[in-house]
Amino acid sequence: MSELIKKGIGAHLASLKLGEYSAEELMRAYIARIAQKDGYLGAMLAVDAERAICEARASDVKRARGDALSALEGIPIIIKDNICTAGIKTTCASKMLEDYIPPYDATVVERLRGAGAIMLGKANMDEFAMGSTGECSAFRLIRNPIDGARSAGGSSGGSASAVGAYYAPCALGTDTGGSIRQPAAFCGVVGMKPTYGTVSRYGLVAFASSLDQIGPMTVGVRDNALLLDAIAGRDEKDATSLTPRCRSFAEDIGKDVKQIRIGLPKELFEGDIADDVKRAVLSAADRYADMGAELVEISLPSLEYSLAVYYIISSAEASSNLARFDGVRYGLRVDGEAGIDDLYKSSRSCGFGAEVKRRIMFGTFVLSEGH
Repeated sequence: MSELIKKGIGAHLASLKLGEYSAEELMRAYIARIAQKDGYLGAMLAVDAERAICEARASDVKRARGDALSALEGIPIIIKDNICTAGIKTTCASKMLEDYIPPYDATVVERLRGAGAIMLGKANMDEFAMGSTGECSAFRLIRNPIDGARSAGGSSGGSASAVGAYYAPCALGTDTGGSIRQPAAFCGVVGMKPTYGTVSRYGLVAFASSLDQIGPMTVGVRDNALLLDAIAGRDEKDATSLTPRCRSFAEDIGKDVKQIRIGLPKELFEGDIADDVKRAVLSAADRYADMGAELVEISLPSLEYSLAVYYIISSAEASSNLARFDGVRYGLRVDGEAGIDDLYKSSRSCGFGAEVKRRIMFGTFVLSEGH
């Protein structure tokens, strides 16, 4: 494997600045990698190779002219397929939106373009972000890049698998109840769910609006901070978004941890936790303690209810959010039905997969009076 495609964002920026290779050469290397591997891995739903190469050439021209360069100038990125991209399909890995082409970019995509990043393609996912294995896509199974017989995780399994397989140095995923963090762990990459409101949700196809958040998936930690710097900040199109803090996330990396207190929730270590996971977490905590951080045992007594509460809230909001996909306004429409009720029933029955249907039905139940 070429060492070129193993590099992260920071290393690529340095190499492009030194002229070790061009943005076009970099883009072509990643495109070749996808062509070589993705027939098996299934991490991608669309690759916009022609446009990506054209944009990489334009980036090279800017660099050759000595123009001012943006923070992520020439860096390829992959976008999860529930984030709207103008002129390119956004399917949510569902038959319901199989032919949907958004007329606008999500705010995060606008910000990435403004930062000079180049979208390489759209990542596969569990349908409407509902799933945790990469098996719920309506189109392709997602495989783990380390061991194809194992799960890539989900719902951002395509984004995690793509970064882990060196299709790009970075990707965007979305996280409602672990959908960035879990597949990142499975695929050996760095993934983070930012604090709710840190990143605008405008242009994200909603699953559970009070939980959804877009976040970075990268080869390394510093790269993760660089990508978060590019997408974070207040957006007037999303009333839940927060005013950005005054400093860069990347500036915090490598700083002294002596003034930091780290809480270790005792309930997490008393419950159903794998021994190797427990050892790894405690080993990391010990390392922080050696560096001067203060470790404190804390209690989160409500933790035992968290999973049940997550399923109640997320399913209720999914039932509400996905009501818009009815075969009338947009999305899959099954023609030939005599009445509106039959149109709704046929279109939604054919358009949604089993996992999405389960969550809609459960959410509708918990929203019903008396339940």
